[in-house]
Amino acid sequence: MYESIINLFNLAVTYIALAPERDRVWEMGIGYLKDAEAGLASTLAALKPDTAEYHIMQLISSVIRLITRIPILGPCDLSTLLKELEPPATTLQSKKCWLFPEMYQAINDFISRHSSTSNGWSSIVNQMTNMESVTSENSKVASIYRIPPSTALFQRAFPAATRSERIRMDSCCAWCHEYSVGLKKCSRCEKVKYCGKGCQKAHWNKSHKSECISPEIPI
Repeated sequence: MYESIINLFNLAVTYIALAPERDRVWEMGIGYLKDAEAGLASTLAALKPDTAEYHIMQLISSVIRLITRIPILGPCDLSTLLKELEPPATTLQSKKCWLFPEMYQAINDFISRHSSTSNGWSSIVNQMTNMESVTSENSKVASIYRIPPSTALFQRAFPAATRSERIRMDSCCAWCHEYSVGLKKCSRCEKVKYCGKGCQKAHWNKSHKSECISPEIPI
């Protein structure tokens, strides 16, 4: 399963890089990304915690969440994610593990430079928040969890994954991306699900209004 996660993650990065504008290739890349995320829990459970493979899976898990959730991460959320990234990246580098060194070296650079860079660029970034290109990119990233994983590929890669695990991966709020068994669909388009009215309203104001087939109706 470890090799399957690596392959899926590599495919995802390659496909997304080949198609920066949203199209079928980009969506295939996102499908691979979701497949990788779906199999991470069972893969981590099967690995010994003191192995390089385990630390690499930890990194990939955090990197996927960083990629897919960056538009909605608040300072506290981002700080928590950075704290999750640091131990496995530092461990791999200190033990001179040369499996995928570019990835964890890039992560260490990101962690070490994030604070100073944020302070220096925060005013410009804040001014860019409402730029059309930025809102379009954020909307595209926020749509990731409305793109289904490649079910057949997932089942081939992770035959031991339980049905409940696959259901859980499909039970994700379209706005905050948290998992819940109590999600409610948008009552009009029925294409997205939310864990509460707060998330529905935030998503509506940010991007869903232009995607939905009619004005908002409370769920």
